[in-house]
This record gives sequence, structure tokens and C-alpha cells, in this order.
Amino acid sequence: GIDVTGTAVTDGLTSSGNIFLDGSGNPVITNKTSGAGNNPIFRLQADTNKWDLQGTFSNTNDELLFMYNSSTKMAIDKNGNVGIGGTPNSYSNVTTLTINGTNQGRLDCEYGGTLGGSFLAVSGETQIKASGSSQVMTFEVNNAERARIDTSGFAIFGGTAQGSQNALTISQAGYVQARVTGTAGYFDRLGSDGSIIELRKAGSAIGSIGVLNSNNLTITGS
Repeated sequence: GIDVTGTAVTDGLTSSGNIFLDGSGNPVITNKTSGAGNNPIFRLQADTNKWDLQGTFSNTNDELLFMYNSSTKMAIDKNGNVGIGGTPNSYSNVTTLTINGTNQGRLDCEYGGTLGGSFLAVSGETQIKASGSSQVMTFEVNNAERARIDTSGFAIFGGTAQGSQNALTISQAGYVQARVTGTAGYFDRLGSDGSIIELRKAGSAIGSIGVLNSNNLTITGS
């Protein structure tokens, strides 16, 4: 073993056993390179597989890289931006988390080891998923629920169940239900006379409710 009570300077250190550093206060392990553009590494290796923790001071953003077998798995730049699977995106006065994958970038959220929801980006679309047969998706503003999508695909605004009073329900089957103690709906045409509501059957117009001469109600059929 090596016992050092002061400072040791060496060109290299090889140990076949453990290296134990003990001290009081705030001990520091420093891996310093004399070149401003060099990239020092701490390495953990088993057989041919290795994890490297590398400071890339040769790059503009001085990223700290977490690499497995020389492939970067995560990067943190000097502004605190984090990239998983790739280089973090950088914007002025914004801290970002970037998740990049070959086929998709995905963030999973679990509770007690059970998948509850996911946010992912794939080619051509962005997906927000509530997983499981009993998992609903809720939207809160000012610490209160304002809307939800239930497990049947109904969107409910202002309530927590389909057909709630003082709430709006949009069915996955295509109907809209507004249930309130007062006026249940407003359809407001601005400007010229004409149709306010157009009624259709199988995609074809069959009639309308509108306005004529500024304030006269009209009901017409096709």
C-alpha cells in the first residue's frame, strides 16, 4: 500500500488492490491537464467494457460526457443543459433536457415501479400517453383540475366525470354535451348576416340556423 500524509506527485499510479482516500473537511480528487483544450477522463472498466466520465474542454460548451465503450450516453454542458442519447439543445436563458433516440425520444414516469405515463417524440408526431386501463389524463391550473381525458376517451372540461354539471363533455363518439344551470351554449357570428349553425347529414348540409337583417332569426332547410 501507499500511505501519503502530505502531497504526492507522480507520473502514474497503478494499484492491484484498493485505493482509499481519507481526510477531514472537504477532500478533493483532481484530474488536471495542462492543456486548455485537452479532455481529461475518469474510467471504470471491467474486462473490455468501460464507462468514461470525460470533460470536453476542447468544445465550445465544455460538456461533461458519460460514455460507455466510447459512445456518449449523456452530456451536461456548462450552462446546465442535459442531453440523454445526444447533445443537449441550447437556448438563451433556458435550461433544457433533451432526450434523443434512434427511433424515438421517450420520457417514462412511474409510481412504485408501475408505468403511469409517457411523453415521446417519433417521426411525424408527438405523443402523450396515460398507460393502463384505469389511468386518466388530467390537466391542472393553479393547483386545481380544469380538464381531463378519461379511459373511455371522453374529454371533460370543468368537471371530473362524463356529463358533470357545470362542465363540458366531448364524446369520442362525436357528440358534445354542455350541462349547466344557466345558458348552455353561445354561437356568435360576427359581421354580416348568414348562417350561425349549419346542420349536416352524412357530411352534406341539410339546413342552418342563422341571422337575417342584422337581428332576425332564420331556420332554413336545404
